[in-house]
Amino acid sequence: MTVVQAADKALNATYHNKFRDHVTTQLEARGVTMVLGDSIDGLDANSLEGTVTLQSRTITTLGGVTLGADLVVRVDHYLLKVFP
Repeated sequence: MTVVQAADKALNATYHNKFRDHVTTQLEARGVTMVLGDSIDGLDANSLEGTVTLQSRTITTLGGVTLGADLVVRVDHYLLKVFP
């Protein structure tokens, strides 16, 4: 599993940096690859909400990192309003 996060730390600035760093460390210890300070662009309009299965099986971040991807789940800020 890979998490791509536009911010330079996991989660968002609502959480203290020490906690955000701890989350990153714990996820990486469990085999999750964290790509921080980067984002994904160029997905079609249908894939910008919820979950999408990719046909190409790869996705490239704006920073040039190419990742294998069977499934992309986009979590947007609107979830913070729905699930505070």
